[in-house]
Amino acid sequence: MSDVDDGGDIGIPSVLAYTGTIGSPQPTQEELDLHEEEDRACFPTFEEDVDSEQEQIRCIVV
Repeated sequence: MSDVDDGGDIGIPSVLAYTGTIGSPQPTQEELDLHEEEDRACFPTFEEDVDSEQEQIRCIVV
């Protein structure tokens, strides 16, 4: 039973020391590029849609 009681409180201070120094991770450039691409995919610009629609109308009229 002595091996169960030995060192039971040694791990707690070291865990607290590590958790106190952890900060939020900074995104890499690749992640930032992916976020921009995801935003464009989820929220497309309507200018391109308007341009393509006007082109279709021109083809029908002409």
